[in-house]
Amino acid sequence: TGDGKDRLVSAAHLADLLQPELIVTCCIETASTRPGLAAQSVLKTGTGYGILIGVCAALRIPTIYVSPQRWKKDLAVPADKAIARRLATERFPAWSASFKLVKDDGKAESALVAYWAWQRRSGVPSGARWTPPTASGGSGRWPDRTN
Repeated sequence: TGDGKDRLVSAAHLADLLQPELIVTCCIETASTRPGLAAQSVLKTGTGYGILIGVCAALRIPTIYVSPQRWKKDLAVPADKAIARRLATERFPAWSASFKLVKDDGKAESALVAYWAWQRRSGVPSGARWTPPTASGGSGRWPDRTN
């Protein structure tokens, strides 16, 4: 909710968007602060983080947490955001347009966090790719574990 820099995550809207019966697990990247960040920025980030945790808990969605260092190490993702966008494009080629712009680095990293969680949960090899839903409404699928 809100405009521009005053935007906040709406807990009610997020709860309406999530469909707990379709979600196996939610993976949340742990939030942390760094020296030099403005207090208002830290407060906003923490507020959004807390809302996400609270909505998942209220909807009884199983949640796992991962630090940026952990998932990036496991997937060999360097700090370079352009490389994160490239890796997300490789893992999710049908959604490559979603990671095309420099400003899409957050989407790319979110996709990679989801990939990390799926990989850990399912035991699928690191090179596996997800087949997205079709435009005609078909459901997406993960490859068989034997691939």
